[in-house]
Amino acid sequence: AKESALRAIAADPGNAAAHAVLAFATSAYDWNWPLGDQLFQKALSLAPQSVEVRCWYASHLICVGRFSEAITQARKAQTLEHDPSAVVLSHIAKIFYVAGDLDHAFDLLQLTLQMNPQFYFSRWHLGLVLLGRGDADLGLEHLQQAARLAPESSSVLASLGYALAVLEQSAESHDCLRKLKAMSSARYVPATDFATIYAGLGDIDAAFTALEGAFAEKCLYLSRSEERRVGKECRSRW
Repeated sequence: AKESALRAIAADPGNAAAHAVLAFATSAYDWNWPLGDQLFQKALSLAPQSVEVRCWYASHLICVGRFSEAITQARKAQTLEHDPSAVVLSHIAKIFYVAGDLDHAFDLLQLTLQMNPQFYFSRWHLGLVLLGRGDADLGLEHLQQAARLAPESSSVLASLGYALAVLEQSAESHDCLRKLKAMSSARYVPATDFATIYAGLGDIDAAFTALEGAFAEKCLYLSRSEERRVGKECRSRW
């Protein structure tokens, strides 16, 4: 991705999307957050009206714990989109969710499902929001629908396994864990997915082992928010 972005920049130094891709890869995979931030600033200077660039920058800000700034970027992206789309709105809702603004995330996800009831991403994050708001049963229903809509998504499966564990449906949660292990034998599955289910099941040693593996592989989803959520669950089950 970085090589392609660099070639695109060499061909067109004003290509904001290429700068944003390079910034995201630098932040998410190299964990060079200061340089990633500089590259995002370059992309924003080239295309301040780009919804895509602002959404990616908001994701970077979430990963480094700058939640209020992430929400500001998400709101700006929302105002820039002339014809609201389920994809962009659900991404913005994810930013709100991870930043802890569950009410705004809920409202946006409800709107996206009116646009497209079959969009798994919205179902997935609505399930997570409902779990966070204490409505675990309804949250589980949305996560089950998301898993049916996106059966190949390991992260959706992990969220479902976590919800089942929280609702003390241990056998069903372990079934999700078995499916996750089967997936990992054929393709890459982020170690954070395993940590999520283990934390829900109260298997603290396995959860921390998975998190250590995620750290070693510089897992894309090992943001401060993910680490805090799983870590909090581990401590509560300790």
